Amino acid sequence: MLKRIKEFYRKYRLLLITLFTLVIAILGVFEILVSAKSHAEFWPAVGSWIGGVATVYGVCIAIVEYLERKRLSCINEKLDLLHLVKNELYTCWHSLSLFSLEATCKYFTIVKFEVESQEKKSKRDFEEAFKLLADYEEKFSKLYNKLCYLESRLKVISSKDYSKIEQGFDRIHKLSDNNYGLSGSNLFPSYFSVYASEFAILSDKIASKNCYDSIIDIQSDPDWKDYMERIKRVVFISFVEELENI
Repeated sequence: MLKRIKEFYRKYRLLLITLFTLVIAILGVFEILVSAKSHAEFWPAVGSWIGGVATVYGVCIAIVEYLERKRLSCINEKLDLLHLVKNELYTCWHSLSLFSLEATCKYFTIVKFEVESQEKKSKRDFEEAFKLLADYEEKFSKLYNKLCYLESRLKVISSKDYSKIEQGFDRIHKLSDNNYGLSGSNLFPSYFSVYASEFAILSDKIASKNCYDSIIDIQSDPDWKDYMERIKRVVFISFVEELENI
């Protein structure tokens, strides 16, 4: 019932405010007509009354339209966030993580091979994987910056809605920190010992399974699947559910 009333008000809000203002104006004019002792008192009083009512009417319209624009802005922010988190950000993060592990494995094959031809091939494979990784890190960085921009806008537009999904933003921030700088010196955690995280543990596990003559299929690896499913459920799906409920 309350939902129907809200929908009716949003649809006919300007008409309702106009009718209410007209009723107030007519009642005021009638009161002035009854109490006025002469035309000299009546017309100035009516003019002042109508001017005051018109001013209040204009202020009410401005407030109502501001609140409506704010509501629509919140809806647009929510839709943008849903599309970003549900599709682009997750897909890019998935690819970024995959290419990071592939580059890590290919890096360690360079050390394993003693035959010069095999070593050169491994270096070429690593350079290709590293380039892909750098490209996806740049893409992820742009999407993450877009997320931060939408977060700051939502915080200004509706602090109430933002407080309901703040933890979802925090989880993505932590995930981004976890994967930050994958194409830099933090690319190989077990080698540089500066990248302590769940992803580093996964990277070590995958690298230890790497064969001397080939790279394992990372996407079919059970540890990889378990990690990706858990992060997808805990970080992305939970955030989407929070967004859909505000």
